[in-house]
Order: sequence, then C-alpha cells, then structure tokens
Amino acid sequence: MSAAEPNFISSGLKGRYRPLLTMGAVYLLLSVVLRIVLWAVMGRNFQVSASQEFIILGLGVVNDLLVLPPLLLILTLILTLLPNLTGESILRRLAARFFSMAAIFGFIYLSIAEFFFFAEFNARFNLVAVDYLIYPNEVFVNIWETYHVLWLLLATALLTIIIQALFDRRLIRRRLPAMPFKRRLLFLGVHILLTVFCLSLFSTDSLAIFKNRVANEITANG
Repeated sequence: MSAAEPNFISSGLKGRYRPLLTMGAVYLLLSVVLRIVLWAVMGRNFQVSASQEFIILGLGVVNDLLVLPPLLLILTLILTLLPNLTGESILRRLAARFFSMAAIFGFIYLSIAEFFFFAEFNARFNLVAVDYLIYPNEVFVNIWETYHVLWLLLATALLTIIIQALFDRRLIRRRLPAMPFKRRLLFLGVHILLTVFCLSLFSTDSLAIFKNRVANEITANG
C-alpha cells in the first residue's frame, strides 16, 4: 500500500464498514440512556450523587467502547465476506435491513432486561443471570406473570422501527462500496486484534473506582 493511497481503516469506515460506526453509535446512545435511567430511578436511593453520575457516564462510555470491538466483530466478518457487487441488490438491502433491525431490537430488549435485573438485584447481569439459562421455564413464567412482557415487546418493536428509520440511510446502502478483498482481510485482522486486546486487558471491574458498589454497577452496565 503506497503512502498516496488512503488509509484502509478510515476509508473502510467511510465506505463499506460505515454501518459499524452507526451501529456503535446506537449502542452507545442506548447505554447512556440506560445509565441515566438507572441512576434516576434507583441510583439516588443508594446515595449515588449527581456529580458521581457525570463521572459514571464518562467511564460508562469508555466501558462501552471497550465492549464494542467484540460486539461488532460478527458485523465486520459479514461485511468482509460479502462480495463486491456492481449493481443494486434489493435482496441484499432487505437482508441488511432485517439484520440491522434484529440487532437494534436486541440492544433495546437487553437494555430493558438489564433495567429489571438491576431493579431486582441492585446489580448488573452476573452469575445470578445463569438461572435464566438453567431454569428457563420457571424463570420465563415468573417474568411473564410479573411484568407486562407483551407491552414491553411491542414498545421495543416500536423503538426499533423509529431508530431504524432515523439511521436507515447510514445503515443500508444502495450499493455496497467496493473494496479489494486483501484490504477487507486487513480490516478484519485489525478488528480481531483490537477485540483480543480489549478482552485480555480489560474486565467489567477495570473501571470500578467508586467506594459505592451501586455506582460501580451502573458504570459497568450497558
């Protein structure tokens, strides 16, 4: 790659891999909203001050940025393996829209689940959440009887449609920008290395700087 050629990372993020930035922005936005809601509804009851909340939001963004590489790796893999197409593909756009809406729905639903989990245990998802996997029937029946699951699903679907509509042009391209396969592999390789770096050097407790346990839990949420 010559010096005159554009950097393949920046050119990739402006072109073929632009959905990474958009999906990452959606995730960051939802995480910020979740932390604000957790503090407003429950954090103040555990002496988490407003000044601490500003620090929590800043550290929370750092935490989310460390989570994004492994979270978005599958999207990078898909965008890497998709071939360069010379014309428009309605089927590709429909598939892209379906998967982007599924991802947004998952982000929103997970945020709602984290809120109720925090309300129950005053903590982020942890080993207690394993019960949701080991005893699914008992847990899901209890959830269905306790919470308005149907209305929550409908609200999640509505928010998904709204967010998709707002970001649709940045998520769905008429033509997938062409990029040489070698550069796509390099981009994927950089993303894998970044994922390994984040997973090996950081944990959910790396940013636990508060003496207040609940403040640390809100920071690590999202």
